Amino acid sequence: MKSLKNTSKSNKYIQIGELSELTGVTTATINFYIRSGLLPPPKKINKTRALYKKSYVKKIKEIKTLQSEGITLKGIKQFFDGTGNINITTSNRYKADKKQTLKSSYTIDEFIEVIGVTKSTYHSLITLNLLNKPARSSNGFHVHSRRDVIIGKAYTRLINYGVSAKFLSRHHLYNKLSLSEARFLQEHLAESNDPSDPDINQSIIASFDLVRRYMRSNELENLNRKNQRSN
Repeated sequence: MKSLKNTSKSNKYIQIGELSELTGVTTATINFYIRSGLLPPPKKINKTRALYKKSYVKKIKEIKTLQSEGITLKGIKQFFDGTGNINITTSNRYKADKKQTLKSSYTIDEFIEVIGVTKSTYHSLITLNLLNKPARSSNGFHVHSRRDVIIGKAYTRLINYGVSAKFLSRHHLYNKLSLSEARFLQEHLAESNDPSDPDINQSIIASFDLVRRYMRSNELENLNRKNQRSN
């Protein structure tokens, strides 16, 4: 128990009971948000226990507020994933305070500030085709989408965890693999009962991603086992 408390304190993690108290939602709702992809999986301590980042509190409160405005969970997930926009029409305090959080497009300077990288790293990501080039908006500005912000923050986390920008440049070597997966996904979509239904297509894409992640995780476990035996 002592080590669990130390982990929670040092890494700013909390248990699900405390998360439930801080957000006013049940533990079942929290688990449902995780299964729905609105929250990332928690940090597993063992088979029956897990820890949740304190940042979940803010995310859950955002989900609840957006739900109160009539946004469906599917719409909220699409917004968080950067594949959909939410039109803010009311002017309550939350929306005023969260104007930046709920932006759907970012100028280059805003983007660099939000994801937390240097300009040189940003330009390297663009040059290596690891990040989409900014698009020209209707008002003439070059902007990045929320989807770009999500992947940009992923790169930032990798860098903060010790993966060098130079090492990240190797991702472009796997462009052919990405193309193969895209073609394979396209074949899945073509097999759909109704290829014109956007809801079905979105579900197929999400399910495809889960399958690929599952297969990749299995291969990683196999590699780790081989490395352990060789050591």
